[in-house]
Amino acid sequence: MKNAFLDNLIRDWAWRVNDGCPDPKNRNHIEFLKDVLRESGYSESVIQEYTTNLLEADNKDDYVHLSKGIYVKTADKDKSNPQKYKKSDSGKFEPLDKDGDEAEEVDSQALSAKDGDYEREDTEKAKKDKEDTETKTVKPGTLSDATDDGKIKQKSINYGFKKVVDENGKVIFKPAPGNASSMYNEIMSGECATHLDKNPDLTVEELEELLYQQTKNTTLGKQVAGKKGDTEYTKKQEKKLRGKAKITAAAGIKKYKNTKKGIIALGDKIDSESVVSRNYYGHQESKDAQIDLVNKSNGPFYTSKGVEIPKEDVIRLIQEGGGEEVPTDTSTLSVDKNGAMLVEFHSDKQDLKDIQGSSTPTKEIRKAIGVIEASDLPKDEKAEAIKIIAKSGKQLKEIEDRISSIVAKPAIEMMKKPISEILEIANASDGSDGKPNIKGKLKSLKSRGKPAPFLKNYLPDPEGKNYTDEELLVAFFKAQADGDNNENFDKGTKDQQKLLLRLSVKLDLDPTKELSELKELGVKEIQRGYLELNNKTKKLEDGTEIGLGDYVEAQNIKRTLHIGGPSAKYAGLFNVNMGGTVVTQEVINDCLGINTEDLENFDRDFEVGVVLDTESDENKYSRNADNDITGRNIMVYYKVRDKDGNVIDKKPFAKKTQRAGDGPASKLRSTYTWSKETQDCFENHPSNKEEN
Repeated sequence: MKNAFLDNLIRDWAWRVNDGCPDPKNRNHIEFLKDVLRESGYSESVIQEYTTNLLEADNKDDYVHLSKGIYVKTADKDKSNPQKYKKSDSGKFEPLDKDGDEAEEVDSQALSAKDGDYEREDTEKAKKDKEDTETKTVKPGTLSDATDDGKIKQKSINYGFKKVVDENGKVIFKPAPGNASSMYNEIMSGECATHLDKNPDLTVEELEELLYQQTKNTTLGKQVAGKKGDTEYTKKQEKKLRGKAKITAAAGIKKYKNTKKGIIALGDKIDSESVVSRNYYGHQESKDAQIDLVNKSNGPFYTSKGVEIPKEDVIRLIQEGGGEEVPTDTSTLSVDKNGAMLVEFHSDKQDLKDIQGSSTPTKEIRKAIGVIEASDLPKDEKAEAIKIIAKSGKQLKEIEDRISSIVAKPAIEMMKKPISEILEIANASDGSDGKPNIKGKLKSLKSRGKPAPFLKNYLPDPEGKNYTDEELLVAFFKAQADGDNNENFDKGTKDQQKLLLRLSVKLDLDPTKELSELKELGVKEIQRGYLELNNKTKKLEDGTEIGLGDYVEAQNIKRTLHIGGPSAKYAGLFNVNMGGTVVTQEVINDCLGINTEDLENFDRDFEVGVVLDTESDENKYSRNADNDITGRNIMVYYKVRDKDGNVIDKKPFAKKTQRAGDGPASKLRSTYTWSKETQDCFENHPSNKEEN
């Protein structure tokens, strides 16, 4: 009969060890077992006695059973007269007197029987153990990284990037901020460590294959591939998921190697023989697990550069992870048997071209006012600067508020037409003619078999399941038309917005041109406000005077691109892993030619360039892989002086773009990316070269 209590203890123990396979001979695993036993109410004396016996018990794989309870060491089995042993009740192998009667009864032929039962059994067991371990590591749909946030990671790949509720509307899963691509990268780059622990020589391609096989049949894998339902993978979908797995594999290998290098670099500050590394996801449950581990650890706590961090700061930075000041998505905590810990915080990006930060114009106005209020400007100059910023903010809000009315126009017009006619057009536009697929977007009006939450207030029975496509379309148009009177109205998901815009194009009601004009107006207002503010000056501590617009924007860029702040305070603590290219504060300092120990060094050398209508298309617009315009560049940021303070040719290092952040009909966001020159510098930095 199974012992349910014992089974639960073992299962809980398995969740806490790195590969899900607890080893009673592994001292780190024993420490986890102690925690499990403590939480189950066992006394310290019982725990100590039991775990000591486990560690002292000899490893049975080191011995070969001959017959009648007699063993010899595996290494001695071919010798003519090896030492014999008998196994005690505690599991220890006790040596026997070579002249003892029991030893004389051993069949001498057994010692030389190379194909004997004992060897065959031992070999078969080792083979089965190996197969079990490998199967567990790469078993489709599961994670071998069963650390203490393994449960939320498993839920994430099972449910994918979507909020899941039960029949009563109770939330049973909510993903961490981001999207399906970032969720995959964050979870699976940590999963790479388990594969690499088993085989550190895995190539990117070999690791890609492992990740692909693990995730291809999961909800998250299908989301990343763009696969719907249980249909077979198309070549395009497989290529997309494999491409994602390859990027994640490269990032995972770099993360793994950097952790190993960090442990070595700490020298005698950490016991490298006993250290166990855990990789955490960015979910709140993962944060809780990290904080729990930190609280249980004695410390000290170090960065990869050997800088010691107070325990309370480690906890605070974990809590603030994912925020503007602490951009981390994931972390690696490596702790030894004494409680000393290497702490690494990662921001995971797909590649160097990824958006590094984003914000709404309204939030940026509020933060700009905060910069002025915190400055040492005279009171009257502060008031005048705040007035300029507030005026620009008001203009931006008026521009943004017009988006709702523009999007509502085609919805109002479509409500005047026979709904059956519009549905017929949608069903005929299935993408087979090479034009945008409208039919597929009709699915966005349902969620888990029910009308999408977006339509809740526009249906007679929101919980009904049997609405026709015509009825759902009517509710959809009503919802969009209502946005004309509600500036804060939710415009729906990206697919729902695409449904409206694609139908609008078919019916000659396309609002894209008007939306583009609003984008242009928003860009010009941001630039105008900056230029007006830059007519005023701010004096730095060394007497240098810079434009007040440049000063405010410099603080914005330092905050958004994580130049200085916690990254500079604790060298080696933060990094951005962009598909295997790792950017630390040191790398940023080298590539931008700055010194973050001098707080005003960056401000002195900073300059803003507004993107004018006369700029080239490449400088003026950002585009996607299909060459569609996704945003309008607003500003380019430069470092313009050498180390002696002399002005040199402009060196662009980043740019700011305005784009619709949550779909083509959504309000505008400011996004920030590194320039091509800076990306090249990051990629070619010595720390990112394999030979180093």
